[in-house]
Amino acid sequence: MPELPFDLDHLTHFIVRAKYHTYAGDGRPAPSSRPGSVDLTYERDDWRYHDTYFGTRDFMGNEVVYWRDQPVWGMIYYGRVLQPVLLGELWPFLKRALQATYSESRFLGPSVYSEVGWRYEDVNQGATAVFEGYEEIRRHGERVYRLTYTGGLLI
Repeated sequence: MPELPFDLDHLTHFIVRAKYHTYAGDGRPAPSSRPGSVDLTYERDDWRYHDTYFGTRDFMGNEVVYWRDQPVWGMIYYGRVLQPVLLGELWPFLKRALQATYSESRFLGPSVYSEVGWRYEDVNQGATAVFEGYEEIRRHGERVYRLTYTGGLLI
């Protein structure tokens, strides 16, 4: 791995904070960067996070972290709702599952979160520098949602 101008642990901590304060935390959308996109941003000190996604039931997007205005980390993702389910129940459950993971100061590693009738699971390999994985939600044992993702350093 090349010499980094910042601490990798600091980057990981920033990513967790940014994810917690944007989608999972009902962050307010930023102005759309492209037609039809939803954009979420978070800034702290020399760091800036930008998540852009398109779609609702089936969706895709990307996240980029900038350090001193240089892109240094990114992730791409594609998700789908697989079965008829009320989005007004699914998305709030997903946000609670993500908040539980981020509250443990991490965004990677095995993660499971359950509520009555619902189960979230995130399976991945790698670390902040390079990773891939998927997350699924099951309702009463039936898989109703799946998202795949990959990403890592952009240096």
